[in-house]
Amino acid sequence: MTLNITLLTRQAIYQSADFRLTDPDTNQLITDSSTKVVDLQYPDWHGFVTYTGVGRWPRNGRDTSQWIVDWLQGTHDAQIDDIIDVLSAEGTKWLESIRRATGRRSKHTFVVAAFVNFEAQLVVISNFEDCVGRNDRVASDKLSISWKRFRGRPDVTVTGRKRAVTRQQRRALQRLAEQYSEDSGRLRHALSRLNETAARSLLASETISPECTVLSIRADGHGFQDVSEASNIEPRFIMNGMVLPDLKQLVSSLGGGSFKGASFASSTPRQPDLKPCHPRIVNPSSSDGYELVELSDPEFETSTARAINEKGLILGAGTKEGNRGTYYVWLWMPGTGMTKLPLVCASGSVAMGLNDSGQVAFSAAMSDGSGPTHAGGTETRLSTLGPLVDVTAAPDRSTTKAS
Repeated sequence: MTLNITLLTRQAIYQSADFRLTDPDTNQLITDSSTKVVDLQYPDWHGFVTYTGVGRWPRNGRDTSQWIVDWLQGTHDAQIDDIIDVLSAEGTKWLESIRRATGRRSKHTFVVAAFVNFEAQLVVISNFEDCVGRNDRVASDKLSISWKRFRGRPDVTVTGRKRAVTRQQRRALQRLAEQYSEDSGRLRHALSRLNETAARSLLASETISPECTVLSIRADGHGFQDVSEASNIEPRFIMNGMVLPDLKQLVSSLGGGSFKGASFASSTPRQPDLKPCHPRIVNPSSSDGYELVELSDPEFETSTARAINEKGLILGAGTKEGNRGTYYVWLWMPGTGMTKLPLVCASGSVAMGLNDSGQVAFSAAMSDGSGPTHAGGTETRLSTLGPLVDVTAAPDRSTTKAS
């Protein structure tokens, strides 16, 4: 068994898969380096296929992703329906051969997520479940097909160890996708953290690896693949029926490196881009008595105010060019201007607040789960409320303290 999480949004599709294989009879670990996702690129559409159930057959032989590559090799100019038919037919024969060899029928599911005509779609090919909640106790003798399309709100589908991901966690991922629909890096990171959290769940029964890979692809075919730092997988790509070279071996041949991620693009027509936003301050003729002040810093690409108190203190956060997933907390004071606090939130900051006494409260999700990192001073983590920072003493970094 494994854990697959697929997120459909209007702009992009995200898919994560862990790397663990376990023996179904003894529940003993076989490997934590099994590739369970195959990237698919065709002239008219693009997406991914992953799976849960049988991860390797024979048990000391080939990973299921290798079987998928064999089945799809040579499928030039195929449409998504053609790929689904191949997976259904070949997968049914493959599972039947496993039944004959073992004397029992194995549960198995393929998940295909793809953009077709700029529409996000999810296809579940399974002998025991579908994309709307079916979950039979006994596997059927053939694979059946069910479809789901993007319907206006981010949609999360979990296959494999479903119970290791709670309903609250799924809803939180949906809300994050609604709030940060354009931030693919943030959403890939969220999926990776969700996989890591699920792996620690008692309901995972130690069948999910903390490490995983997360792929994202936009409607125009551009995308990324992130791989956890400690992983050692072999990425698999099929482009118009052709198997691409093993990137892991290619990277190793260039000096003993390891595969940690990839980006890809498509020659299909690009989705129309939004017009670039160039913000500017305008003083209308009726603004007598008011002054507009731009709260910015040359180091920031974006800057957002989050709170203000009765003394005119303003709390906010900014991002730097090329790294929108990391937020740098700042404080603006009348007569002093902007001061960057020694607090860096690697995954963004939420619930930021500022009271009239000048105390700052905020919570932060860090890449290592430790809480906010900072350049100096001390910090106390509050288990419920998060760090509380006192900025009343002085605006400079040398005297900022945490309590």
